[in-house]
Amino acid sequence: MAYAALGLLLLGIAFLLIEIFIPGFGVFGIMGLFSIAIAAVITITTMENGIMIVVSGLVILAAIGYVAVEAAKKFGVYGKLILKDTLDTDEEHEDLMQSLIGSKGTAKTPLKPHGKVDFGGTVTEAYCDGDFIPAGETVEAYKVYANNLYVKKAE
Repeated sequence: MAYAALGLLLLGIAFLLIEIFIPGFGVFGIMGLFSIAIAAVITITTMENGIMIVVSGLVILAAIGYVAVEAAKKFGVYGKLILKDTLDTDEEHEDLMQSLIGSKGTAKTPLKPHGKVDFGGTVTEAYCDGDFIPAGETVEAYKVYANNLYVKKAE
């Protein structure tokens, strides 16, 4: 019975390490926690013994996780697994879009509903709310919504 518990504990740790390094839906993490929990239940003879097993298992798991993360950093794998970039709003781009409201430009590509517009040498992406606007048509910027510039046919 002790070998079964040890096997389940090692299997649970392996599943948790797989979950750390392979992105997924949490299946390996759940299986790992489940395996460790079953191993703890199998080996519990008294309440004190059970608490000691669970705490020691968590400490061992934390140590293995720490060593795995440090090894990933050392070998250059960490940057490939963990996303460091953030999506900050580009204030300069947003200011540019706001300054274009009321300006007239030329559609460089068809807007159906998305395309490129040239505002006197400044080419930017734009959307139109309504009909298809062919390339070469004169357009006017009229709003910025959800970080997108909207244009309509110039009158």
